[in-house]
Amino acid sequence: MEVSEVIKFLSHTTPFDELSSTQLAQTAVQFSVYYCKEGEAIDISKERLLIVRTGIYALFSDQQQLLTKLEEGDFYGYQLLLTGLNDNDQLVCEEDGLVYWLPAEHFHQLRYQYKNLDIFFQRLFSRRLHQYKAQQQHSRFTLKVSDIVQARRVSITAEHSVQQAARLMTDKRVSSLLVEQQQKLIGILTDRDLRSRVLAENLLASSPVATVMTANPHTIDKHAYLFEAVQLMSRHNIHHLPVTEQGLSYSMITATDIIRAQQDHPVYLIGEIHRQSTVDGLEQCSMQINSLALTLGKQQVQRMRRGILLPLLLMH
Repeated sequence: MEVSEVIKFLSHTTPFDELSSTQLAQTAVQFSVYYCKEGEAIDISKERLLIVRTGIYALFSDQQQLLTKLEEGDFYGYQLLLTGLNDNDQLVCEEDGLVYWLPAEHFHQLRYQYKNLDIFFQRLFSRRLHQYKAQQQHSRFTLKVSDIVQARRVSITAEHSVQQAARLMTDKRVSSLLVEQQQKLIGILTDRDLRSRVLAENLLASSPVATVMTANPHTIDKHAYLFEAVQLMSRHNIHHLPVTEQGLSYSMITATDIIRAQQDHPVYLIGEIHRQSTVDGLEQCSMQINSLALTLGKQQVQRMRRGILLPLLLMH
């Protein structure tokens, strides 16, 4: 790869055109180049930034709907890099060309080093969300937070031990806890905190939650849009976000909840059924079966309806 060609290209491509010649040279050597043939499906599952150098590429949704076409100077992969969520899109080369790849670690380094670059990709991601909203009336990005999380306060006090917290998380089958004091949210504790701040630091199981929790966490109101939660989690690189109602603890939304919300597939409903431990929970799942059948019917998924939905309807 001729680094000089990459530098020349980046110098005329927003937002890299704002970098100095020295910064461009340092950035250009981090890119790799890939030649794409017509009809080839490009691997976009990895966390890396793609920039189209030449050629035309068709972007399809997981339901084979054409979303857009990428041409010279267009980007892809920033949504996965910013949120950690894979859209399961498919990118197909329609005209031979070249793409540049920037590894995730260097992308994040640039974001933290150059604020304007970070703002550019945040805004690009926001525009992408609005495009989805216009294309899909019932898109996951038009959902409210309250559409995918129920009122469920699994909480603990800061004085409890980390061992008690781990036991509560196991019993309730959750990956995080709300830490409250007199019904006021003061922090959160996640399974990652238990690994990195307790086990990795060889702390005693009797250590209080207060010593390892994340204090004064970011929160979101239950009536906010789901894409606002995605943006907030992306901006602060967090995977658990407390949900509030009128300033009080309401529930917790996780990256897994968001991934599950974007999947209109029976497999995810089956998983939800197996996760339920109460009759009320099963009833909530059963209410989704008819709407799922209608959705798949509109998509003419005949084999899927016979093979998977029939057993679900029988359960219903």
